[in-house]
Amino acid sequence: QEGNGSWKCGENTAAGTALATLAFLGHGETPDSAEFGDTVSRALDCMSLHVGNNGLVSDASQDYIGGDSQGLVTLALAEGYAMTQSPALRAPLERALNAIIRGQSATKANPQHVGGWRYRPSSDDSDVSVTGWMIMALASAKAAGLNVPPEVSDKAAQFLWNMYDVKDPGFGYQTPERSPSMTAIGVFCQQLLGNGKDQRIKASLDYLREQRVEWDKTQGDYVLYGWYYITQAMFQGGGPYWQYWNREIRDTLIKKQRRDGHWMPPPNSTMETRELAATPAYSTALSTLILEAYYRLPPMDQLSGQGNAATSTTDQG
Repeated sequence: QEGNGSWKCGENTAAGTALATLAFLGHGETPDSAEFGDTVSRALDCMSLHVGNNGLVSDASQDYIGGDSQGLVTLALAEGYAMTQSPALRAPLERALNAIIRGQSATKANPQHVGGWRYRPSSDDSDVSVTGWMIMALASAKAAGLNVPPEVSDKAAQFLWNMYDVKDPGFGYQTPERSPSMTAIGVFCQQLLGNGKDQRIKASLDYLREQRVEWDKTQGDYVLYGWYYITQAMFQGGGPYWQYWNREIRDTLIKKQRRDGHWMPPPNSTMETRELAATPAYSTALSTLILEAYYRLPPMDQLSGQGNAATSTTDQG
């Protein structure tokens, strides 16, 4: 942690700070915690300062960082507020949340992209990756007691369905196709939005069940990021989905943790290795959040009111 309460994450300090803070919050740590209270307090203060008067998440070097940071910082502030009820967090949280809601109404060149988000508030297209963080932020803010209009969630769900591939069940990045990471984002977000029982989600979970955790072999741009979302989706899916994936991911992460506690990205994860390996708070936070799926606070599985994962934590030992 830097002196100002942040963590470095490549060139995106706000995203790194949010991810690291979520890892502490997921462990039940608050500003009142005996050991990590000061760490969490400084992190929440730092993120609050990143939220401008217009609600957009910015950094000293640029006015607006991007959609991933907007969603991540809002998510971390929402979970922090849910756990502390601190008035100091509510104001920046409300501004950031309102900026997300406003951004959804940007005019899109492709009608299929209506309801989603992209990197900039005025972007005329959308993608599933940025939209995933935005939906998680909306769900956490709603659970924390803030107002999220139902139509916002409805439009977001429809955008995700527009990215669903009927022939090969799963979700794509900006078109109806499928990849493991985008499918996991689509599944998890539809679960949060109350659509976890849809047959399209079951078909997508069946596809995710075909994925393997091969640390030294799995290739992709953001392998660990994809595993994070697969973990969330399979945990929500419960039953045999979670039993399979839990065995795949848990022992691998424990084995690959370095002696001092940190993780590096998987070696064949192109972008994570090239841009984020030098700041391992990113890979350490994501790995921690994966392992916190069992008991993360506040429990994301309850945000949609389904509560279907509360009894799915079998085979943890």
